[in-house]
Amino acid sequence: MNNVHVKYDEKQVLTNIDWQVNAGERWLLQGHNGSGKSTLLSLITGDHPQAYGNDIKLFGVQRGTGGESIWDIKRRIGLISPELHWYFDANATVLESLASGFFDSNGLYRQLRYAQKQQLEELLKFLDLFDVKDELLTTLPLGKQRLALLGRTIIKNPQLLVLDEPCQGLDQQQTQYFNDLVDEISKNGVTIIYVGHFETQLPKCITHKLVLKNGKKEVASSE
Repeated sequence: MNNVHVKYDEKQVLTNIDWQVNAGERWLLQGHNGSGKSTLLSLITGDHPQAYGNDIKLFGVQRGTGGESIWDIKRRIGLISPELHWYFDANATVLESLASGFFDSNGLYRQLRYAQKQQLEELLKFLDLFDVKDELLTTLPLGKQRLALLGRTIIKNPQLLVLDEPCQGLDQQQTQYFNDLVDEISKNGVTIIYVGHFETQLPKCITHKLVLKNGKKEVASSE
């Protein structure tokens, strides 16, 4: 991002944001509510209309010049957010929830290929969810629900993993387990943007930090 600005009428939400995330880096994004974090993330994930009026390159391609659709971008990004969890399909089983990640859908509406079924089985075992794969996602403890959404996020092997307050609502033990898995996943070289508030509840793999304050970059550093 080069000199990025986002404004709604007279309200300036982001001001003069320069930010470069290189492949394999693992960034912590912090800032109080209203600091501009959600707007910044929406510029990355392809959902924000003002992304086209700014100097933003995603995966080496200038936004709005490569003919890419939002879905082209989403295929390369895995996302967890509180909003995704709140509005996820309440009738989806754990297996269906993970498998929907292949298609970026809210629930599973397609048949899986053999290779996808094999990958799904391995991931369910990795996340220790295999024994509950046929249960409704919403009947699981919150920590396991969040693990299932992590599985949904990584099943397509995204180049960029965006974890927006992924441990919101989890207790200390659940948070530690979740972050340990993030550390394990990071060993595959995936690029990560992790939004979190408490320094004691973060994955160990973080390499860089960006702090926003009132829509401006306050800190950008290597850990």
